Amino acid sequence: GTITGITTGGLPDGSIAAGDLASSLDLTGKTVTLPSGTGGKILQVKTTIYDTFTSEACTANANNELNFNVTITPASSSNKIIISSSIMGQWNSTNNHNSMYTVNRKIGLTNNYLSPSGDVSSRNRGLVVGGSLLESDIGSSHCQYSIANYLDSPNTTSEITYIPTIRIGTNAMTWYYNQNATAGDSGNYERGVSWITVMEVAG
Repeated sequence: GTITGITTGGLPDGSIAAGDLASSLDLTGKTVTLPSGTGGKILQVKTTIYDTFTSEACTANANNELNFNVTITPASSSNKIIISSSIMGQWNSTNNHNSMYTVNRKIGLTNNYLSPSGDVSSRNRGLVVGGSLLESDIGSSHCQYSIANYLDSPNTTSEITYIPTIRIGTNAMTWYYNQNATAGDSGNYERGVSWITVMEVAG
């Protein structure tokens, strides 16, 4: 039957056990506060894998956003986002040692390219530096940019789009996704996959 007249706190503490709850609780739109010391749990994981073989002309001294991204909506503004990403490909120029890799934390129309918090003046900036494994060979040596477990604090419950971004130096170049610039067909030429993964961690 139905019991009426009970208000919040009207039942004795401990009178409802876990077995009394529904097997699946829908907490959509609710905020759950964890007890002190129980943070750090992974709440959700989002990933995007990009395996297309294509190219993109990149502008010098600018943030060049790549062709793929991942979105996540934090459950609480106090939660953190762990970012992991790996970008495979190659430049068409030996000037690739000037390149930096970062991620744009985009909320609405606001861009925030993650980089050092201090004054960098006109210097190139980002999270990690990248370059060809063999700079003098723009035909058969690939380039790799990787971020492993960067902890971001977006301080929002709005949807966030994380966009892989490469910032190059004073020379414009063309980036070839997941392949070599000359795309030869032999064991000396590589093909690969790029991806970005974000995980929300309870604060």
